[in-house]
Amino acid sequence: SDSDSHSAGPRQPEAKLGRPLPKMDGKAPTDEGKKRVQKGPRLARDADEPSDDSADEDKKNKKANKGKDKRSLSSERSARRKKGKEGYQCPRGHTIAALGTSRDDGWACDGKAEPGGCKSGITDFNQTKGKCRFRCETCDYDLCEACMRGR
Repeated sequence: SDSDSHSAGPRQPEAKLGRPLPKMDGKAPTDEGKKRVQKGPRLARDADEPSDDSADEDKKNKKANKGKDKRSLSSERSARRKKGKEGYQCPRGHTIAALGTSRDDGWACDGKAEPGGCKSGITDFNQTKGKCRFRCETCDYDLCEACMRGR
């Protein structure tokens, strides 16, 4: 037999916060009841327990970026991540210079060694004729235009 069977009536349902919900008895909630429910912690960060999700941050970002083109947002984020104070940077933080199609000496895109490989399909040297080149002279690091755009 259930331990609650000795109580006078049906068990009061509890809100997710662990406290009983206001008793309704088929009537509309009173103003006092509405205020009590509205004042309770609405989000995990308002409660005693810290929240580990980023729902609030996502909501703020969505509001700030409302109406912007999704593609422009994506490229904006990518550029912010990879672009330093002085332009785009190699993995070691040096500035990458745009060389265009000049200095085509049979270079190979170093994106081939990164996860997913080169976005232009370059797998070795002498496959870059007519391709735009982005280079870090200090590191001898080269990227094709497709890999540079994907950064």
